[in-house]
Amino acid sequence: MRIIFSAPFRLGLDRPLLELLSVGRIYTYLADGLNRSGHKVSVITPENFDLLKHAKDNPYHGLLFDSVASLDSPLEDCDVFIGVGCCSLHQMMKVKQHGGKVATTWFNCHWSYAQKVLQDEATKIGATFDSLDPLLIWRCMREQSISDRLIVPSNVCGETYEAIPELKGKVRNVGLGVNYEPFRIPDSVQEPLKGFRVLYAGSNWLRKGVMYLVTAWNHLHLEDATLTIMGSIPPFDPTKLWNTNLTGWVSDEDAIKVYQQNHVFVFPSLEEGAASAIFEAMSAGLAIITTRMGSADMIEDGVDGIIVEPKNPDAIAQAIKRLYDNPEEREKLGRNARAKVQSYPWTRFSDNVVRVLEEMVE
Repeated sequence: MRIIFSAPFRLGLDRPLLELLSVGRIYTYLADGLNRSGHKVSVITPENFDLLKHAKDNPYHGLLFDSVASLDSPLEDCDVFIGVGCCSLHQMMKVKQHGGKVATTWFNCHWSYAQKVLQDEATKIGATFDSLDPLLIWRCMREQSISDRLIVPSNVCGETYEAIPELKGKVRNVGLGVNYEPFRIPDSVQEPLKGFRVLYAGSNWLRKGVMYLVTAWNHLHLEDATLTIMGSIPPFDPTKLWNTNLTGWVSDEDAIKVYQQNHVFVFPSLEEGAASAIFEAMSAGLAIITTRMGSADMIEDGVDGIIVEPKNPDAIAQAIKRLYDNPEEREKLGRNARAKVQSYPWTRFSDNVVRVLEEMVE
């Protein structure tokens, strides 16, 4: 089978270590997996074109890449094309003209679902909501219509696509993966952490439900307890946050240490494809509190974490208090989470994608 893989990112494992900092790294693992598949694979990235090698990223970078790649790549020479959602339209059309099959990756919820979540949350806090550019919406809709398969990273994400009648039957869930080892705390250096330490990590605090976590945390006022928010900093007054550290973005090495210095990971996301942060927290052996949307299909309630209702500070507070009061349960959930995530290397993710592509030409 002849496969063309197109991605508007510079690929390579010299990208930042933490997947939450670099979507390009996810596609690097995919490219590696495709090259291991035994099929004839061609990879198209900005590095293929002098015009794009030094172009700076911007919201329309993917559109420029798609236009250039569609004109200067031998797209007629493939059985299956796989491209990144909203960055592949012209390439897809060229492949289709020559009888090829096309798949696209969608690592967030359907645009209509995601936009409604952000609009609702912005309205609640009186913030300005900037809707998606109509051009990008049109491209998403057109690509999804043309695609033979829509590749998503979780069932809960896929449901937002399956809810669109014309997309039913196209969706395939391939999961995600993690580089487990860097997050594991070596047995030789494991020491009991003092107090009770809770972590959130991620970007885009509005769609991640961070304000519900902060509300819950401020309500609890737990003794000898600390909340750390790592990543994008929400616009809250730090003086009104109970025992909370705001780290902003930190280096890869420091981020791994932060994971390892906490007991519990809270991720109350409202809209998600599959958060790499969940896989990373599980790798570090943290007990997980998350919504079904944030769970990436990885958390079984009461087994390796706690599932809470979205937009519910009381439910978040009860889950945090439960783990505060029950260190044995907290440790059990963390152990189970760490054991489960070891079965999700990046090779599993890329092998799943290969199987989807093979299915398309059977």
